[in-house]
Amino acid sequence: MKEIKIIKYIVGMLAIILLVSCEDDVTLEFSDYDKKIVVEGKIIESEVPSVFLTWSSGYFDTLNIDIQRVYQLLESEDLTELESVFRSYLVLNAVVTVSDGNITDTLKLGINENVFPFIHYVGSGMLKGETGTQYTLNIKYFGDELSAITSIPEAVPLDSLWFEFRSEDDDSLGYIHGIFDDPTEIGNNYRVFSKTENRDSIFVHPWNSVWNDRNINGEEDVKFILYHGANTTDDQEDRERWFFKLGETVTVRLCAMDNDHYQFWYSFEQNAGGGGNPFASPAQIATNINGGLGVWGGYGIFDMEYKVVYIEPTDDE
Repeated sequence: MKEIKIIKYIVGMLAIILLVSCEDDVTLEFSDYDKKIVVEGKIIESEVPSVFLTWSSGYFDTLNIDIQRVYQLLESEDLTELESVFRSYLVLNAVVTVSDGNITDTLKLGINENVFPFIHYVGSGMLKGETGTQYTLNIKYFGDELSAITSIPEAVPLDSLWFEFRSEDDDSLGYIHGIFDDPTEIGNNYRVFSKTENRDSIFVHPWNSVWNDRNINGEEDVKFILYHGANTTDDQEDRERWFFKLGETVTVRLCAMDNDHYQFWYSFEQNAGGGGNPFASPAQIATNINGGLGVWGGYGIFDMEYKVVYIEPTDDE
């Protein structure tokens, strides 16, 4: 199994500028960090719910995991030993339920070897996502109780897709472009993913993956550009992973999401995308989790399969 680098994204930068002429010693004292439960949960149209539960960490905390040992345990599907490796980072032994108002499913721990940190709570199959339905998430962990509500909006269909090279000098790598019509009703929120055959184990998203219809409401032929996203378990040294390649077969997924779900991912991308500026002011990341942090979100989906080919544009295009 290929060697990977697990990147821990740290949201916010602490900048201390001392413009003093004296030589006094300066001592900084930091209060103890109060850990909170962080939720990353989703329910996708026609799929069972999935929830990752982790502990939040302090700014100066480190993540010490023997990743090679982890992959050995993944191959052996030894969930018990895998839990012991992640015990200080994951919230285990929680009671996690999802309800649509009629059916309540109690999620169980399982392994998803394609998504770090690999152990998640997953539905039994008795409840799957349906458009137009609300889903309530409840989490009980000893004295902690968390809850959230999300819905699955009707997806907006894609009209067409095409490929363009990343530059005039390139003859193999580039981006996929797409078109769709935004409905006349205001308040539509979108997120885009892709999954390339024989390359991606899951649907991946580009960094700027979400937008709403505030400036495009009711417009026809709305255009967007999609570059290839990356999973955290991908080879981080592969510089071509951000692009699509001629001859590949790609499924492009345009998702619909409710406003609370959109606000979380929009604020997350804004916060983590400060362009490397150490003096950028950290922004508050939105959450719809009562009693915790993170997100519980539903996705309505429209998938379109596309064979990556280049068509020379005509004079009237």
